[in-house]
Amino acid sequence: MRPHGTDIELCDFDDLSVEPKDRNALQQYKHSIEVHSLHLTAWRDENYRNSNATGSDATRTRTDWDKKTTPLVEAILGTLKRVSEMPSKWDQPLTRLHEASAARYRDKAAGWPPILIPEHAEYLKGRNV
Repeated sequence: MRPHGTDIELCDFDDLSVEPKDRNALQQYKHSIEVHSLHLTAWRDENYRNSNATGSDATRTRTDWDKKTTPLVEAILGTLKRVSEMPSKWDQPLTRLHEASAARYRDKAAGWPPILIPEHAEYLKGRNV
């Protein structure tokens, strides 16, 4: 999927990039996430899928998100942590984003730090978003 004009990419932050090891770990989830977030509601029903799927879709199963969520989130958080450790003017905001995201993942009641809001708003404003 190509980025849209309003998409924020990691390279927009001082040309930071994800290490190949992390990119490969995350890439394995791409198709499952796209299918999970874009499929029609009717396709969520296993009987409907079994009755109506054809071709390669007939043998495709949906990812069991109860099992896949934890490794996916841990891969995202680990990647964010490693990127935040790269020297750039964004290392502190990315560190705070990692810490806030990890805290929120561990405890759904964890608040979102107000300091993150102005930094991201300023960045978006600069991108005319």
